[in-house]
Amino acid sequence: HYHIIKWNLFEVDNYILLHRIHTFVKQYDGTTLRKIRYEPKLPKHSNKQMCQILKRESEQVFRTHLFYYGRKYKPTDEYETTLVTQLSLDRLHTFHLLINHWDGPISITMYGTDAQAWNLTQFLSENGINRMNMAIHIVYKQGKFYPVNYLRNIALNAVSTPYVFLNDGDFLPSFGLFSYLKKANKVLMTGSEKRALVIPAFNGEEGFTYPKDKADLQEMLQEGSVRMFCVWCAHQTHGPTNYSVWEKTSFPYRVEWAFHFEPYVVVRSDVVRYDQRFVGYGWNKVSQITELKAQGYEFVVLPDVFIIHSPHQHSADSEIWKRKNFRFCINTIWKNFIQELLQKYGVDCLKEYKNPPTIINIKI
Repeated sequence: HYHIIKWNLFEVDNYILLHRIHTFVKQYDGTTLRKIRYEPKLPKHSNKQMCQILKRESEQVFRTHLFYYGRKYKPTDEYETTLVTQLSLDRLHTFHLLINHWDGPISITMYGTDAQAWNLTQFLSENGINRMNMAIHIVYKQGKFYPVNYLRNIALNAVSTPYVFLNDGDFLPSFGLFSYLKKANKVLMTGSEKRALVIPAFNGEEGFTYPKDKADLQEMLQEGSVRMFCVWCAHQTHGPTNYSVWEKTSFPYRVEWAFHFEPYVVVRSDVVRYDQRFVGYGWNKVSQITELKAQGYEFVVLPDVFIIHSPHQHSADSEIWKRKNFRFCINTIWKNFIQELLQKYGVDCLKEYKNPPTIINIKI
């Protein structure tokens, strides 16, 4: 029930009551009065029920505030790259680190409540963040799962540069990457419509110091404070990048795609969009990379640059992955997605090859 309260600010008891009401209401999101206020946590569901929930979540309409901060960027160079990413609004520290590592244009979608969006406004002001080449879009929290591919598509659709670097918000780019990519795009992307430039990904241990360059990173790899990303999961996710070649070469090199390969890439901004059926955890980014392979893309690893994953706590969605019914449903969506690709692009579109990396004799 909602009550109208009359108060006098000079009365202490009423002031305390007002403060409590203000604190409570600040936590509301903008959909509070349009839905049941307290949603139960996910109870145990049958596979069928969970699959229905995932379908409903992927089809829902989100309140979306485009250009909450910033405006459409006007490119000054035909080889410019926009960093495209997404992040939850409770990771503002990570956001601050990210924008300090990338001086080029940014299009980022952030996900959270109205109160968290207000905190973002204060955060930008308090930290003196005033960039003319950054656009922040807000998607307001709704539903049970993190709509990761919807967030990515919002940021991607707002880009105006010819190239995009498809990154996740908790990966910090090597210093100078924006300028480096201008040269790389000029020599490697001109006339190559179906090419993806791979930025090797690494994982930083808690408290690590970010390396100045590749030589510094190689020392940290020897020390163990940095390691290849995702060594704890399937080798296919980043293994095809072939880190042993990357450590030794100063030239770009082609690598073969493999199932589950999900590198962070630079591509043309008209790249195929992410499939929004994938919500929560699992198959969301790899689905786009797989479709690039189906379209005939080749993957070229850049030799002198990198990104490093900044340590953080596991998300709630990664915990839901442990539930068998969730994995059953998201794996069903994945299998259907693969069948759709085979029907659309041909039965051989996802054929794997075992050729070794091929050096491209071009110095960037």
